[in-house]
Amino acid sequence: MKKTILYSLLALTISTSVLTSCEDAFGSFLDKQPSNELTEEQVFGDWSLMEQFHFDTYNFLRHGACRINNSWLDAATDLAETSYATGGVRSTFNIGNYYGSAGAAELTDTWEHYYRGIRKCNMIINRIESVPKSADLSNDKYLQDKTNYTSEARFLRAWFYWELFLRYGPVPIVTEVLDPDGDLLSGYTDRPTVKEYVVDFLLKELSECESGLLTYQDAWNATYAGRIGQPMARALASRIKLYMASPWYSAESGITWQEAADAAKSFMDTYGSKFALFTEETTDGILPYNNALLRTTYLDSNKEIIFFRNDVAVGWSAIQNDTPVGEGGKGGLCPSQNLVDMYDMIDGSSPFTTYDATGAPVYNNGQPTINIGSGYSDATMWTGRDKRLEATVLYHGTEWGNGTINVIKGQRDNPVGNANATPTGYYVRKYIPEAILGSVHTGTSRRLWTSFVTLKLC
Repeated sequence: MKKTILYSLLALTISTSVLTSCEDAFGSFLDKQPSNELTEEQVFGDWSLMEQFHFDTYNFLRHGACRINNSWLDAATDLAETSYATGGVRSTFNIGNYYGSAGAAELTDTWEHYYRGIRKCNMIINRIESVPKSADLSNDKYLQDKTNYTSEARFLRAWFYWELFLRYGPVPIVTEVLDPDGDLLSGYTDRPTVKEYVVDFLLKELSECESGLLTYQDAWNATYAGRIGQPMARALASRIKLYMASPWYSAESGITWQEAADAAKSFMDTYGSKFALFTEETTDGILPYNNALLRTTYLDSNKEIIFFRNDVAVGWSAIQNDTPVGEGGKGGLCPSQNLVDMYDMIDGSSPFTTYDATGAPVYNNGQPTINIGSGYSDATMWTGRDKRLEATVLYHGTEWGNGTINVIKGQRDNPVGNANATPTGYYVRKYIPEAILGSVHTGTSRRLWTSFVTLKLC
């Protein structure tokens, strides 16, 4: 009998005996489902298994670390460079290998990744009504959970489709559960228009699913840590409308700047009192900007983050690739001078006179023209700058971890013969929890891979 396998389901394993004889000796004994895979009928015939299948969909929210062969996405831009030779962007993005299997996984796997997530969402939306109620659930709890799970699946599906749109434009909208062994193309060969994709589908989905999501009080409670809540749907709709009101999309979407402003005001009027910038410097001395990316909403009263991927606490192995070599790390993501030069002074003035459309200074003969009135000096280039520079970049002389950053040739963080030492003179601080470095690198910390934050870009 044909069985549909649910991939990326959950880690269910059953111990089995070692088979030493051929199939003929056992008859049909070997003709059975592998013990770590379940059929669709099994999953959607049991409420608990269906819940686990649904919660696994959250794993399709992507995090930011080492996305391209142990390199961060920033290393594919002018903002940073990967120090070690095995970094993915050196052999992919940087020489233009945007094709097939030779291209970076960020390009070749993204399509498949999100459509897998979409298929899981479609299965929940289309099959949850037929799943038998668990005996230990009250009827009220059963109805509430069913509403929550369906609404979460609709939100996640909208998020996945929005991520696809940002890379590929309008793609085929699949809301049915396709047979992976069947016809996957009929009915899905034409692109929808921007209006059909964004306005008629995405924004409609977000509007309709919001009321069925967990309330702010529940979603920001440790009991439901990491679950989708109502503010997230309103925030995503606001962000989408901001994109759609831009000159690039407004003619096709029909969305105006006023509608985008109204969407933002709607979020602030309804949920604004629940969120605020993280302004406290905690007792461990970590800057507020860093803490906003490391402190959870449900354990640390972090009101700055609206939507994030809720990973478990990580240790040394998670940050070793991107920690300075003087700390025992592999260097990894090293910010460029171009990024450092983009930061303003602490009073908001610009250190240089002319900038291009990306926000980077215009360089003449390798040097930008200094704005004398800003107080900037090459000799003290990191003094008096926007505090976010200090929170993002580890520069020479910074006290960090178990020592002081020293990138002078032959010194702690630029030793002779270490191929992983920074090629730019900088190491990354943002998203690298300093707390892990204590007690011989045995500490742990969380990292919040943010999608929406309060009043600033992550």
